[in-house]
Amino acid sequence: MGPGGDPSGAGRGPKGADRHGRRAPPAERLPELVRFLLRNALVGIAVGWTFLFALLWSDAAGLGTLLFASEHWLAALLLAMGGFAVTFGGLAMATAIFLLPRE
Repeated sequence: MGPGGDPSGAGRGPKGADRHGRRAPPAERLPELVRFLLRNALVGIAVGWTFLFALLWSDAAGLGTLLFASEHWLAALLLAMGGFAVTFGGLAMATAIFLLPRE
């Protein structure tokens, strides 16, 4: 609503700004559902990377030794991190969507 209860929004600044020209922080400009999905994706990525580093640190099935003995260990590590991020991030987002209450 605009000033004085005017529903036209008169008196407002550019799109996304208040009447003083101040813009909201980027996270507040995103729709609520997008923020919900991003938050869950970031949690899933963090869990996935934690799991990957636990596998590498514990050297499960010789994975850590194999990876770090490679000539291209950094590329292999980045690819593994990307794979775990996509898998666990997507899983966390999907789980969050499925557990939303029905309206």
